[in-house]
Formats: sequence, structure tokens, C-alpha cells
Amino acid sequence: DAPVVNEMPKWLEIKPEDDEKTKARKKKLIKSYKSKMRFQTMDMKTKEKADNWQNFMSGKGAKKKKGFFTGTKKESIFKVPDGVGGKVGVIGSGRGLTNYQKQGKHQFTGTEE
Repeated sequence: DAPVVNEMPKWLEIKPEDDEKTKARKKKLIKSYKSKMRFQTMDMKTKEKADNWQNFMSGKGAKKKKGFFTGTKKESIFKVPDGVGGKVGVIGSGRGLTNYQKQGKHQFTGTEE
């Protein structure tokens, strides 16, 4: 995945003894060469970004949240729970109250200093 074209070849350097036709041809080749190098670096950056995104999505970004756009459906707020105590539009109705333990008073022992 390293760039195929790293640096300009020596034969493309414009020398003072070159005639005008050769200079023009070398300038064209240099321009195309630089363009290829630029596009290769752009492709490598794009591929790196795509790889980073795919790594993210395969890890912690892959967890789906419930909602409208994710495809996993939330329960309807108009769904009526089974049982007598269920109400329409009240989330968590029919479940009953949370049972807590009765808190007692702490009993200290007399062995503390």
C-alpha cells in the first residue's frame, strides 16, 4: 500500500543542454508524474480514513441504540401492559412498585475504643 512512485527519476531533470522540444516533453512528464504522486497520496489517505472508520464501527461504535433511525424498535408508548393496573401512555405501568428493604437502626457494640 506504499506509494509506487516515490521521487522524480534523474532522467526527467531538465538540463541546460536540452533543446526546447525535449524541455517541453520533460515538463509534461514531470507534471503528469507529480499528478500521479498526488493522487496516490490522496488514495492512501482515503483508504486510511475508511479503515479507521471500519475499525471504529466493528468496536464500540457498532452498538445499536433503540430509536427511529436505527431499525431496532422501541416499545410503543400506547402499548397496554397485561394486568389490571396497566395504563395507556404511562411507561412502566403495571410493573408495581420497587421493593426496598426496611432500614433499621445500626446497633453499636461496646467494644470500640
